Formats: sequence, structure tokens, C-alpha cells
Amino acid sequence: MSNPVFVDSTNDTTYQTTDTLDNDVYYWQIAHRVGITWTAGSVHSFTLEGGWTQLSDIPVAVSYGGSLAYEKDFYSNEECLVALSGADNQYVKIYYIDGDTWNDDITTPKTQGVGSAIVTHEAADETPIEEYPGPWVVFGENCDTLYYHSNRSGWWKEGQLPQSLGWGASMAYGVEYDVHHLYLIVGDVGSGPRNDFYRFTLPGYERAQQGGSGRLASSFARSLNDPGRVTVQYQLSTSARVRASVFDATGRQFGDLDAGAQKPGAHRLSWGQDAAGRKLSAGAYFVRIDIGAEQATLKAVVR
Repeated sequence: MSNPVFVDSTNDTTYQTTDTLDNDVYYWQIAHRVGITWTAGSVHSFTLEGGWTQLSDIPVAVSYGGSLAYEKDFYSNEECLVALSGADNQYVKIYYIDGDTWNDDITTPKTQGVGSAIVTHEAADETPIEEYPGPWVVFGENCDTLYYHSNRSGWWKEGQLPQSLGWGASMAYGVEYDVHHLYLIVGDVGSGPRNDFYRFTLPGYERAQQGGSGRLASSFARSLNDPGRVTVQYQLSTSARVRASVFDATGRQFGDLDAGAQKPGAHRLSWGQDAAGRKLSAGAYFVRIDIGAEQATLKAVVR
């Protein structure tokens, strides 16, 4: 903007112009004075409301249980937002930031009630990885189960919530020292406000690391929360031989499996007994998985 002409100025906080001012013709600016020195803020179009820009409307009305989270599209690497519509609906709308457009949508397995929330790992760990778990969703008062959405295999249940959720419930995603957590406040379920606060350590997952030359056979491996068992899930982009060994927290190996050559797609391996045939006790375990020329070590917690 060159050589702007000041039409009016005021110190009245409820000031109204006498005439309608057209967008992209007239602009507004706030300034403050310290002593005799004035400092002006940014110049704004009248399409901005207090610095907020009006964007494309969400194609579905949003009410109680609505929630918004940042994400990066794995396939296009585009920055986007995912939104729960709430209001006991099952819509998840996706907003692409660069294009200011709402495009694809996902249908949730449960209706989104009071206290619903959606979070993604990109807000804390910006690397998008195919089959990386997320978004993570709770459906408020309508469901006591934690869910996550996988790019390829849809919705999965991760486990039960510690309490029922209600008004004011919220969830956040955090990564501390490469450990991924969900944080949860449970809100009010009608008996009064609650101050309960929880953290859930997500099962370990990481990219499989290339251990030799040649094409990577798997871009993803992770352990799952499977009560009483050690379970790992992995994704093959090409056929590969898969071998896995499982160890307890002391480093003793008690399980070994050669799955042989496996076809592309999602696969799981699971152990429910130790070397003596007893049920696994609660605690930490480690799985070393070899996929072709790759290797990853995953931590699993049995509860």
C-alpha cells in the first residue's frame, strides 16, 4: 500500500464509521502511545475481525464435541487440519491450508458426543509416516474407548479410558525424550467438575532402520497395546522375509519366530507366553524384528 490517506482516527473503543467502508479500499490500523511516541500496529483489511481472517466455512455445522487438530497429509505432504463436527454426528472433515478448501472426510466408528477430542502426532513430532497411528480420538460421553485411525487400515481400538468423559474433557499429544504420550482431562459427567488428570504412554513405534543395501521392504513397525500379550504390527511395501525375537526386561530371549516370506500389506506377530509356557507377567518387553535388510527394536508394555 503506497501513500495511504487517513480518513479518520479516534480513541473511542466503540467507534463506528458514519459510512460503509469497502473491503480492499479502506483498511484499519491500531496504534498506541507511550509519552509522545506513537507505535502503530499492522494494517488490516476489513475482512479481518480483530486480526482473524474469515476462511472457507466447514461444510457441516459444528456443535458440542467439536474439535480441531493439525495434521500433515502423508501422501501429498500437504499441511491440513482435521475437524470433528460433534453434535452426535460421525463426520471428520479435512481442511487443506494452502488451498483454503475442505475436501475429503472420514466417518468415525462412534458418534461424537460431549467431551469428544481429536489429536495428532504431527503437532508434537512433525514427520508424517505411512501407517503412523493417528489421529487419536475420544468420543466423549458416547464411548469409553480410545481409538486411532490408520491411513491404510481404518479405525482401531487402543484400549479403555480410565473414566467416562463429559463437558470440558480434552486431550493433548506430547513427545518427551522420543516417548509418545496422550494427556487427558475428563471433565464433568453431571456429578460435578472433576480434576482428574491422566497420561497414557503409547506403545513404542518407530521407522524400521535399513541394515543393508537394497530397497526398504517396510516403512513402518510398531507395538500394540494388547492386554496380556506382546503384539507388533508392521507394514510391507514389497514382499520380504520376516523374523522376530522377543526379550524380557532383563534381556533374556524367550520367543523367536521366522515368519518366512510375506506378501505386501499389514501383518501382526503376537506372543502370550514365556519360555516356560506361563502367561506373560506385567512389565516391559522388547521385540527385535528383521524385515528383509531392515531391523527395528520395539518396546511393548504388558498390563
